Amino acid sequence: MTIKEKKEFLKKYQQINNEIDRLLSERERYFALATKITTTYSDKPQSHSNNSKIEEAIEKITMLENKMNEEIFKLTLQREKIEKAISTVNNKTLEELLKRRYINCETWEVIAVNMNYCWQYVHELHSKALKAIEYDTNMC
Repeated sequence: MTIKEKKEFLKKYQQINNEIDRLLSERERYFALATKITTTYSDKPQSHSNNSKIEEAIEKITMLENKMNEEIFKLTLQREKIEKAISTVNNKTLEELLKRRYINCETWEVIAVNMNYCWQYVHELHSKALKAIEYDTNMC
């Protein structure tokens, strides 16, 4: 894996988190729809067709939720692959830098301040950290 490929692979972590958050929000919205009960009062007799429409809606919402849960599971596995790749770095400083950048999404300036290094040196460490990753995305 080239340095560029490693960077792109690590950058996917935040995209995955964003997608998981979006799916969780959407799932909550569907759950709210499924549990929302509206009562209508009327003098007219009710048919049983309303019940079957409600059942159909709940069934569809349940299917959507199941699909979302599957997608969240797949995304979580991808996220774990990235975490595993970072853990292959056998230097705690370099590993910390990668976690701060790709998992915590810290800026270079924040990383430099928090790690007590100058901005330039953080970039040198980043280059070393990327080279130190010993992970093949095809292995998993």
